[in-house]
Amino acid sequence: MQLPHWLWYVVSACHAVAVLNEPSRLLVLIPASLPAGNYELSITTQFSNTSKVFLKSPRTEVFNVPVIIA
Repeated sequence: MQLPHWLWYVVSACHAVAVLNEPSRLLVLIPASLPAGNYELSITTQFSNTSKVFLKSPRTEVFNVPVIIA
């Protein structure tokens, strides 16, 4: 099965999540097995919205509000 180019899976800290990445939204499906706690969400990209050329180096944005799993 081939996944669409905008959908992929990320495995981090022993948890797999599905990610939908479109120009106007980013949707992350977090598994129910993720332990309760506060998490920091950061996005790293080399995308440039001013051209079709990737940035020379990746940039990371960290959300200033923690993701709280209760």
